Amino acid sequence: MTHLPENPEAESFKKFLILVGILLLIVTILPVSTVVNAQQQTKPLKIGERLPELPAAHVLNYQTSSINLNDLKGKLLILEFWSPACGACISLMPRLDSLQRQYKEQLSILLVASEKEEKLSNAFAQNPILKAHPLPSIPTDTILKKLFPYNLIPHFVWISPEGEVLAITSDKELSSHTLEQALKGGPLELQLKKDQTDYDPTKPLLVKGNGGEEEAFLFRSLITPRLPGIRAEIGIQRDKQNGTLRLKATNMDVLTLYKLAYPGLNFLPPKQMELKVKDKDSFEKGIYCFDLQLPLDNQHNARKMVQQSLDQFFDVRTSFETRKTDVWVLGKTSRKINLPKSTAEALIQTDSSTTKLFKNQPLSSLVEWLNAQPSIPPVVDESGFSGRTDLRLELPKLSLTALNAALHPYGLQLRKKPRNLQFFLLELNEKPAHSKPLSLYQ
Repeated sequence: MTHLPENPEAESFKKFLILVGILLLIVTILPVSTVVNAQQQTKPLKIGERLPELPAAHVLNYQTSSINLNDLKGKLLILEFWSPACGACISLMPRLDSLQRQYKEQLSILLVASEKEEKLSNAFAQNPILKAHPLPSIPTDTILKKLFPYNLIPHFVWISPEGEVLAITSDKELSSHTLEQALKGGPLELQLKKDQTDYDPTKPLLVKGNGGEEEAFLFRSLITPRLPGIRAEIGIQRDKQNGTLRLKATNMDVLTLYKLAYPGLNFLPPKQMELKVKDKDSFEKGIYCFDLQLPLDNQHNARKMVQQSLDQFFDVRTSFETRKTDVWVLGKTSRKINLPKSTAEALIQTDSSTTKLFKNQPLSSLVEWLNAQPSIPPVVDESGFSGRTDLRLELPKLSLTALNAALHPYGLQLRKKPRNLQFFLLELNEKPAHSKPLSLYQ
């Protein structure tokens, strides 16, 4: 095998090229790694945490064209996140400029904006307040707003001379007094600013914590479809400690929901409730939950609020109407009422085909059962009997004749008479033939 003669000069040049390549690679990687490091550390900073290593940022109205926050250590640093479209931010500039001049040896105030340099430059050139107080401002910020996220501006971040986050506040906390507290290193008595940075305006407020705790509402009217696994109940809760009133019904039909608005419905027979809707059967069988919570001071309006909420949701109007109606009046025969005082255990048994038992019951139980029968007119009790008694009625069929035959031994009878009765009306609202899309201003 033949060996070629070595060329010392070529080998030296080759090593030189390798060394230059390595140096160029280091120079290229260093700034890139700094940016990557900053991007990796852009999770929001908490009070007490320190600023990470950050790349230099382009800056306007400063002695140089770039600025590095880490180079500002040794002074109290105040970052103000702002926008040239924010009138409140612009109105603060004279005060900020005055504080900067007053504490120029100990304080650095730096504005931070998301807008591009051209927009900021135009604002500083055209707005008389900004033109008179050209504080240093970083344009096109993408890193600092991740370290200190916000929803509302102006947004102030206080950073100690050692690079530690001291506070995040609104402009109301910025004064000579609070700045001197910070400069002395003592405890800061500041009202911290807490923006809901995860708030999504496209989603319902407070649902799943969107915008705040779910209990943060002052007033709420809520309607849901049937909720499986929840028992059916209706009631009113007063919380004097929290000053709230709650009217609620879970897994109830529509007419039962309306009992929260109209307590008189509890004593109104179904045949005195008229539903004028397209699909009456489906409407009556629909099961819903309703929950209204309001301040206890407004309890005088509570039932009206229930009625309005239900009417609006079901797109109906509800009212009461008095009508002269043919009814069966329960009264005594010419002889004395023969109703014994009961000592039996209370019992109502009406499922038998012919025999109906009412033990230790007021006559209202009989009237209530009769009014639940759709084949007969409304029944009104005018007997004057207020005690509890036992009744055994043999009814081969449900007719006026059969009922009077069964009631006669007790000195009772039913008579056809006209009476003024109250009816509950529920009617669908009339919809316009053509409706315009909803607008905020119409």
